[in-house]
Amino acid sequence: MTVDGPVSESGSNSKAAGCGIAVGVIFAVIGIGVLIGALASALYAMDASGWMETPCQIVTAELDESHSDDGTTYRADFTYAYQIDGKNYVGDQDTVMQASGSRKSAKQRLAELPVGTETVCYVNPDDPAESILDRSFPVWGVTGLSAFGLVFGGFGAFVAYSSYKTGQKAKQRQVRLAAGSTSVSSFGEANDYFHTDVIDREDDREQSLVTESMSGRSLKVRGRGVPDIHPADVEDRKADEPQRLKAESSRLGTLVAVTLIALFWNGIVSVFVWNLIFDNPGGFFSWFLGLFLTPFVLIGLLLIAGVVHSFISLFNPTISIALSSGAVSRGGTIDVAWEVSGGIRSIDRLSISVVGTEWARYQRGTDTIVDESTFEVVPIVSTDQSDEIKFGSATITIPEDTMHSLDLTNNKIKWAVVANGSIAWWPDVSGNYPFRVTPRQVAGLTQSTISQRNDHE
Repeated sequence: MTVDGPVSESGSNSKAAGCGIAVGVIFAVIGIGVLIGALASALYAMDASGWMETPCQIVTAELDESHSDDGTTYRADFTYAYQIDGKNYVGDQDTVMQASGSRKSAKQRLAELPVGTETVCYVNPDDPAESILDRSFPVWGVTGLSAFGLVFGGFGAFVAYSSYKTGQKAKQRQVRLAAGSTSVSSFGEANDYFHTDVIDREDDREQSLVTESMSGRSLKVRGRGVPDIHPADVEDRKADEPQRLKAESSRLGTLVAVTLIALFWNGIVSVFVWNLIFDNPGGFFSWFLGLFLTPFVLIGLLLIAGVVHSFISLFNPTISIALSSGAVSRGGTIDVAWEVSGGIRSIDRLSISVVGTEWARYQRGTDTIVDESTFEVVPIVSTDQSDEIKFGSATITIPEDTMHSLDLTNNKIKWAVVANGSIAWWPDVSGNYPFRVTPRQVAGLTQSTISQRNDHE
């Protein structure tokens, strides 16, 4: 017998969610810090663009080495002398970001400004002691830091938010389990109550009260006479009314996700491409590096194409799906209505089906395997007639010998209305609209039933 898990497991999920929130917040703070650094560099460069040009002379020019676990980086360090209003000053700021790089690029910079070279620097008119040799805007540096900060911060925010939602679900589940435990306390000791959606809830009501030892705990299954209010019953009753379904994912969310991935990937790859172009060592290594980077560059281009595709999809028509009930029983009938509106292009062919999928996660040796497969497809409509595409409805039957919705930690049964709209020379429209399939039809939870249960207790 499969169960969703005890209260203690919900507590563990809550702790894991707390750790996830902490890690996500740390990542988000780091990302925000990097973004602030990139913004500060951009503002500094914009401010320096208005500084006054002043003659100066290079006093020292040295190669600075920085050693770390990732290797050694190099930077050209200068000091230069200049005069403002007859007063002598010495500056040491070369570029806006003062970034370290390869030995080759640093030595090239030193060769441009050897000791004794007379050149120009740019002096802050409000503070003559502040100056810079090269005030050009660091496009690649600001772009790279911004991309890194966005991806790092976005990932952290996503982890924190997802962990928060997981924690909320764990708390709600813990409350439901605790409520279930209270409702059966009159039958025995106040043991932990396990609930399961695997057992058909109609079949539950046809059994005697069963107590089964499981993981050192007692599993209580409702029996004949007075039915308990199963937590899933409450969800089903809330959904058991006409409603407009909500898409599983939004177009804007997809665009944001693809954009973040593209920025992260291309931000990393661009560093190596930049070094290949501007710090090219030549010879065999250069050819090898170019061939090695080719597939990564192609993937980056595909990701950029994905961003463009997702952006264009924002202007697609919208498919709205409504059901006569958001919780239909196995073997029950349901009315499905659809409406297509908006967009700058029209759909050429519309296909809508009800699809049941099974999701499972399990261990195979040391690997965690995730499988997802389709076990049921109920066609609703497939048409290229414009009037039927724009609006329509149909009545379908959910097969009685199928499986109802299930949401466990490692096993899920998911039902959704899947809509696909084909558009010539344009991104297609698609969407998954989840709904619930319940066990075989059972009597509703009436006030008399609840009163009967209370009298029995």
